[in-house]
Amino acid sequence: VIKVNNTKYGYSTLNKNDKKIYKKILTAINNMNQTVDFAKYKNVKHLMNIYKVVLADNPDIFWLDNTISSSVETYNSKVVKSSLKFKYTYSKAKKDKTQKKIEAKAAKILKNMPKSDDYEKAKYIYGKVVDLVEYDDFDTSNKSYQQMVSALLNGQSVCAGYTKMYNYLLQKAGLQAMYVSGKVKGQSHAWSLVRVNGQYYYSDVTFGDK
Repeated sequence: VIKVNNTKYGYSTLNKNDKKIYKKILTAINNMNQTVDFAKYKNVKHLMNIYKVVLADNPDIFWLDNTISSSVETYNSKVVKSSLKFKYTYSKAKKDKTQKKIEAKAAKILKNMPKSDDYEKAKYIYGKVVDLVEYDDFDTSNKSYQQMVSALLNGQSVCAGYTKMYNYLLQKAGLQAMYVSGKVKGQSHAWSLVRVNGQYYYSDVTFGDK
């Protein structure tokens, strides 16, 4: 059974049953399963909402194509099961190899992080992301720009990659961090919800670099 630590804000807001669904979806994605099934579950929209929480909580999921579909199987007008179907942009071998690179790079970045309070840790990580990544929206069709790999390993990304790298490093440092998306001046944008010394703040690392 997969364990979810206290750096996952979205998970902490769910009820007991939804936490089980969250874990099942996360386990399926980590195992690169093509589908995850829920017997007699009628509310597919709710499953999709929990799926979104999983992605918002877990910036390290870089091998998943954001294209997802759902289906409902019925028999005699009764729901037998509901399913979520996933697509992946990496093979398992490439995923595992990339994860090792990510972990090594993260360890190098965090090596000199202050060991004091949450604010100093968050400030240090914010500065590192700004220093190491360049904003580049030239190729908006590049799906890798929506994942932290583009920022952490390649040093070029858009707001999604910036935010996921930032959140990943914050979580590695033991801080709660969640991906938030919305509109800024009419444009789609992403930023972070971060818990610092017991208080929640919005933090936008992309704007720190523009």
